[in-house]
Order: sequence, then C-alpha cells, then structure tokens
Amino acid sequence: MHCLRNIIQVVHQQNCKNSLVSVSVVHRRGLAISICAECMGCHYKSTPMELSNTIKKPRGPGAGFLNEMILLPVMKSKMGMADVSLVLSCLNIKPPSDSLMQKKMNLMSDKATTVNEDEMCKNQHYVSRILTLSGKDNSADVQFATSFSCRPQGGAEKAKQSFAPLIEHNTSKKFVMAASISTKFCKIKACTHDNCSKTLATDQSISSTERSSLHTNLNSVLKRRVLNIRSVTTDASSQVAKALRDYNTENKTNMKHYHCFIHKLRTLDKKIRNINLNSKLKAGQNKAIFLKSLASGIRTRARMELTNLKSIRSNKAEFIERSTKA
Repeated sequence: MHCLRNIIQVVHQQNCKNSLVSVSVVHRRGLAISICAECMGCHYKSTPMELSNTIKKPRGPGAGFLNEMILLPVMKSKMGMADVSLVLSCLNIKPPSDSLMQKKMNLMSDKATTVNEDEMCKNQHYVSRILTLSGKDNSADVQFATSFSCRPQGGAEKAKQSFAPLIEHNTSKKFVMAASISTKFCKIKACTHDNCSKTLATDQSISSTERSSLHTNLNSVLKRRVLNIRSVTTDASSQVAKALRDYNTENKTNMKHYHCFIHKLRTLDKKIRNINLNSKLKAGQNKAIFLKSLASGIRTRARMELTNLKSIRSNKAEFIERSTKA
C-alpha cells in the first residue's frame, strides 16, 4: 500500500503543487479490496478502484479473482485450508472464513475442470503438431492415475472426491490431455441430482471411479479427433488393466498398456525391507536401517540403469533387449 501511495503521489504532482496523497481501503471482500486516493492539497478524491479482477456470477456482484484462486494450492499440493489461513495471517492479511473456504473448496474441482477444458484442447493440438513436425505417427503416449481426497480403505470410505488426469509424455512439458472428476458433493438442498455437481451416487464406491474416469478421458481425447493414443502407462492396478482391455474390445482400438517402473520399484522396495535375514549383522548394525539402505541402493541403481539404456537406445526393440540383459 505504501508503494502504491508513492506512485500516485508522483503522478499527481504533475497537476498539484502541494501534493499530499493518502490512500485508504474503502471496501474489502476477502482478499479483494477497493482503494480510494485523496489529495489533502487540492482536495481531489478518486473513485474507488478495484485492485483485483472479478469473475462474473449468476447473481450479485462479481467474485474476487483472488478469493477464487486462493484454494488452488490445496488441490495441487499437500496444503490444507488451515495452512492457507496460517500463511495469510503471517503476511498480516485477514483470511476468508473457514466456512467460506470450505464452500468454495467443494466447488473448486468443477471450476478447475471447466476453466481447463479449452487449455486441454490446445494441449492436444500442440502435441499433435510436435509429433507431425518430428515425422512421427500422430499417436501420443499417455499416463493415467487417480488421486482421492482421502485414500479409500476397506470397510469404510472417507473419500468423497477423486481426480483422474490423462497426461502425455511425448514432450518434456507433460501436458494434461483430459481430466475427469468424480464427486459426491452437492450444495443444493433437496436436489434431484439430474444436473448438479454430484456425479457419483451415494451408494457407489469411490474406488470404482478409476474405470469410469479412464473411459471418460479416453473418449474425451478420441472424440476430438486431434490425435490418437498409442499407449497408456498406469500403476499396477488390476481395475485399470481390465478397464483398458474392455475399452479396446468395445471400441476396436489397439492401445498398449504399460506399468510405471517407478511403481514397480516401490513394490520392490517394500519387498526388500520385509526380507527375513538368516545371517547375522555386524555388531552395532540395525536390521531396519540396513534393509532400508539396501532397498534404496538397489532402487536407485535400477532407475539409473534404465535411464542410461533409454538415452543410448536406437530403437524400442534394442532398448527392450538391453533391459532384459542388464
């Protein structure tokens, strides 16, 4: 605010000899504020100026852009709404109320999907052009994974939302090609759920959304006819593997399915840590620490060997042959 006052002071000195400008906040809507500048020398007073862009709403004044975007870190990281309030308080900024942030958080996933639809379409055109200019087939290799608001557990499910993006890995940008969101939230009382934010039935398991999300994302890409999909890389989920086989059968496609070697290495890491050692360790050595170091070393070496093989390969067949002999 002090820097803004100095800027207005310098500009106003062109028209006022005794320029003495003060800036005050006249309206505050969460993080969006309006200010007014007043000169004590010539008694000039400006109209209220918005310091934030606004987003149109069906009813009432536009919502502050910052108020809508402040919760994006909660979706994209391990931060929570309490962390957002703490950071704003440390910056001497009054944070929005917890109820308001929770209300916006329940709708943030749908808004993010709507805003990003046009951008995802541009990403598909970009990847298609890159493949064409490089002389390759217009078929992309994609990665698919599903994240939940709370990890599903047997017997009870706390998760109410799931987010499943389809990401290309033909370029270093890792663009999002499509995204699917399943949610059990609905803000409308006594709603029939025919056309609202709720996309998943109350009695339906949130863990079953992996299959439907994969089909939705693949249909979203293929229906635009911008590019085709050559392969899908996922974790070792059996549900996703069967979903892709069924999709290939129903739509007469031939998309290959690969397992992410990072997930494979995680499984290897867990198995090494659970090894029952028959031989005795040296005096002073801890079994848990020894197995942890052993698992980390093997995991790192395997990743480096595969990375080196990929960098020197001349074609896919040679890479597979060298990998089996490594």
